[in-house]
Amino acid sequence: MLGKLFKTEFKASGRLYLPLFIGVIFFAVVERIMLEIMENTDDSLVLNIVFGVITVIFVLIIISVCVSGQFISIYRFYKSVFTDEGYLTNTLPVSSSSIIISKLLVGVLYTVFSYLVLMVSGFIMVAGHLLTDALNGLRISFGIENTQISLMDFAISSIVNLRLTLTILAVLIIAALFFNILMFYVAFAIGNMANRKKVLLSIIIYIGIVNVLSFISAGVAVFVDWLTWDNVLMVNVINITLAIILAVIVVIGLVCFFVTNKIIKSKLNLE
Repeated sequence: MLGKLFKTEFKASGRLYLPLFIGVIFFAVVERIMLEIMENTDDSLVLNIVFGVITVIFVLIIISVCVSGQFISIYRFYKSVFTDEGYLTNTLPVSSSSIIISKLLVGVLYTVFSYLVLMVSGFIMVAGHLLTDALNGLRISFGIENTQISLMDFAISSIVNLRLTLTILAVLIIAALFFNILMFYVAFAIGNMANRKKVLLSIIIYIGIVNVLSFISAGVAVFVDWLTWDNVLMVNVINITLAIILAVIVVIGLVCFFVTNKIIKSKLNLE
């Protein structure tokens, strides 16, 4: 049943995400073509105006993708669980935890898709000689020979030296995607228990959670500073810091999940 919920949510969310993704790629290609045209033609007022309009639209779509990355998932969760749709959602023969997990997985997946689409659009923008110029500038900055192989060797050696740090960082980034969505979920779940101004209360609760996390972050920084000795390598300090942050995120994320599930399961207020 979890698979069916995931498939349904994936398709429903895709109807909102897909136009944005296509728009980003399309305008990235158009923007790239316009750059090539302007570099190979004389200055033209009409051409500059067209280029300016396309650039504004492109930037707005990029902003939309950045903002929508997680907020579409959050909006769909609120709408399907805590509004009138909640009556239908909660009549499904599935557990509340399955509902949360399916929407959470879809939200994280589309967030990753959003980042990938932005990366592809960025690559399109620097394609051709612009990409070559960027690589040459990178080689010069690091004092590397002007060859593709030297740049690759440099990157590989850096990754090997910091492989543990990069592994922890990758896991931390993935955990953070889940964590950020879960914070909104639990805020809406708690706010839903009120009889009036539920959305406003949910936003206030979310802000409160963020403030609590800022204090926790400050405490982690002090703790790491206390653990740091003069003979400890900087890489080890970074690893310790990232590991502690990851542990905190996982623990608080699990608390958010179980609180949200408990409220939906036994204290859901749809009035």
